[in-house]
Amino acid sequence: MIPKAATFLLATLAALTAASAAERHVDGRHGDDGSDGGTEKTAWKTLAHAVHEVAPGDNVIVHAGVYFEQVVLEKKGTVEMPIRFTADERAKNRVIISGADPDIRSGEKKWTPVEKQPQLFSLALDHAPARVLCDETDLFPYPNLAALKTFTLDGGIPGPAHGFAYDAASRTLYVRLHVAYGVTDPNKRTMKVSPAGSGRPNLATLDNAAWAVLADGPAYVVLDGFTFETPALAGVFARADNVTVSHCWFLGCRTGVAGSSTAAADGRHTSDVLIENCNFTQYPAYEDVKDVVARAAAQKTKLPAFYWQHRRSGPQGYDLGLALGIGTRWKIRGNYIHNAVNGLSALSVASSRELEVSENRFERILRTAIHTGQHATGLRIHHNLIADTFQPFVWKPEDGTPWPGPIWIYRNVVLESADAQALWARLDWTPGCFHLAVPDANWQRPQMIDTPRDVVAVPGEGVTVYNNTFHFPSGTVFSFGDLDDRTVRNFKFFNNVCVAQGLAPAAYRTFDFSGMEFAGNGVVAVGDRMPGPGDTFAGRAGKNVGSAAALGLTDLLHGNVALTKKSPAAGGGVELKNLRDASADIGALKPGETRPLYVSPAAR
Repeated sequence: MIPKAATFLLATLAALTAASAAERHVDGRHGDDGSDGGTEKTAWKTLAHAVHEVAPGDNVIVHAGVYFEQVVLEKKGTVEMPIRFTADERAKNRVIISGADPDIRSGEKKWTPVEKQPQLFSLALDHAPARVLCDETDLFPYPNLAALKTFTLDGGIPGPAHGFAYDAASRTLYVRLHVAYGVTDPNKRTMKVSPAGSGRPNLATLDNAAWAVLADGPAYVVLDGFTFETPALAGVFARADNVTVSHCWFLGCRTGVAGSSTAAADGRHTSDVLIENCNFTQYPAYEDVKDVVARAAAQKTKLPAFYWQHRRSGPQGYDLGLALGIGTRWKIRGNYIHNAVNGLSALSVASSRELEVSENRFERILRTAIHTGQHATGLRIHHNLIADTFQPFVWKPEDGTPWPGPIWIYRNVVLESADAQALWARLDWTPGCFHLAVPDANWQRPQMIDTPRDVVAVPGEGVTVYNNTFHFPSGTVFSFGDLDDRTVRNFKFFNNVCVAQGLAPAAYRTFDFSGMEFAGNGVVAVGDRMPGPGDTFAGRAGKNVGSAAALGLTDLLHGNVALTKKSPAAGGGVELKNLRDASADIGALKPGETRPLYVSPAAR
């Protein structure tokens, strides 16, 4: 029992701390670090000064401008009195934390046109940048000048008709701009050239981040309303726990928010991070693919499967997604992740524990919306919209046991526009709504020496997929990799709506589905000549019907997944117990329920 005197002292200290909490101001254009920071007129000039002066409970308002700083915050708030850094207004490109070269961004350093080469410009630079943005257009990183000059990749494959290349021998950066995105003279644009990228794309370190939160243990820090622009890797690096990143924009960032579980030399594993209402994009990655597909067709060049994976590796790789190195009890909700290669990659989710991914909009994603990582456990994926994505969900461990699981996927909507269907068709590769793969590399891990290769069983409650609506007309329910001689067990699909061409690609029509459980699903084939998901996916008490209308879906082609009042999907599934937000109604929405399939305007 705490003595009364000690209780009084603690209360007094808390009151004094609360009284000292204040509103502070930073103004990079008009401020002065010699001022007190207490008002807009006496604002500090730099974030570097603010992070040293801030105290628990302070709200630091950052006014409009471009801050060419690498911010390192080591102070800590408390659960009752967090430290807040907030933009004076939540608006894209209002308060910018930039890793770009200031002289290039401001136009002080000029670009030189290269003789006899249309739209090619050069500039002296002492490093190979991880990213180059032209305004908000993310230029494609070509491996060398010859490739940039011809917009051609290895094997004669056409590349995007814009990009940059760095020549280390002459220490020169070259760019070519696409007329489709504006004026092609970089001297008339805002060019944002980042620092050098890390040689290890899975390593989150201080030098790679625009803003690092480095306190030991819980920091209780909130970052709200910032635009993070062209860091070497991440907009935010959270070594500390209990960090919130809200209403932020990530432009030219290889990843938005990184935790320290990817830099595990010190044993850290960042916990309790919230990423909400943010915007992450690699625009125009999706348009680049459309452009390349059209050029390949005109040149009668056959594109190899997954040719766009040339964007993946190295210090300029695009495959990391919104977050990296997710630790324990992270929440990713209400974000807009669009025009990107991945939404949440294998490196994002690799060792996550109790991660919750909810109410996000993933759109125009070239590979995977949500990967379940190597060893993710307790992963919940719910109430997301996934639109125009090649592989919405991937379960593909590559690091041996323990396999990822348990995982719950529910109340999500997957939709495809006519534009995306046409693109995937032109790629001559049938996508899968769920991609399941177990590469042989898993058995090269020491813990796998005595593990049988013929059966892969998800631990615990397994992967449970229920009450979702999947409108995936360009592909099949499943696509597989390295599963020809293996049975996968403990995958369960209940009360889902699924519109697709078939259950699996033709090469896997004899696949052994006996280790999976299907019940109460409503399935629809795409077209009269397609088999559709069929009776196997419909399962016990399921409904295999001829059309979406017959299942009582309102208008899938225009994104309306509501059930009509007389829908046979209403109460047409199986009863599910001990599953969060489960329903005997088939699909993501209950009869009469409507749900906005977008995120808040602030996140766009």
